[in-house]
Amino acid sequence: MGTEVTLAMPMALGVASALIVEAGGKLYALPLESVQETFKTTDGRITRMMAGWGTDYRGSVLPLNGLGELLGDRNDTGLMNRWSDAGDGSELPVVVLKKARGRLGVVVDRLHRKMEITIKPLPVQFATYPHLSGVSIMGDGRVVFVLNPEGIGEAQRTPEESMAA
Repeated sequence: MGTEVTLAMPMALGVASALIVEAGGKLYALPLESVQETFKTTDGRITRMMAGWGTDYRGSVLPLNGLGELLGDRNDTGLMNRWSDAGDGSELPVVVLKKARGRLGVVVDRLHRKMEITIKPLPVQFATYPHLSGVSIMGDGRVVFVLNPEGIGEAQRTPEESMAA
């Protein structure tokens, strides 16, 4: 009684529901099973915490990070630089992810839509990235990385940086 068992299995080729988001001009897919909620907050509601940034979320503090920062995008200016000093009341889209160790608020540039996607295995050169679980091809031919919420934040380089190396 009171025991919870979580079984994590890698995604294989298949169809899944995903939320398509944009960060740094790139599209990413987040599995809907890991998305608890989306909401918009303002830069005035984001506060500095010891380990980073946070906002009030349903009566508790939700840690916030920009998606580009979490993916290790060196071109991302960071949540702090983009919004903390602006003070203009801009609305920021936030995706609340359920992770094994709690919730995480991920600030994205734009929420696109929920859709069914076909997930294909990662090419061999991306197999060592814990934040990626597969790829999908959009109707217009763009390749979208499917993110693994459990691995987000453990990234060192973006896939684009790896391809350039």
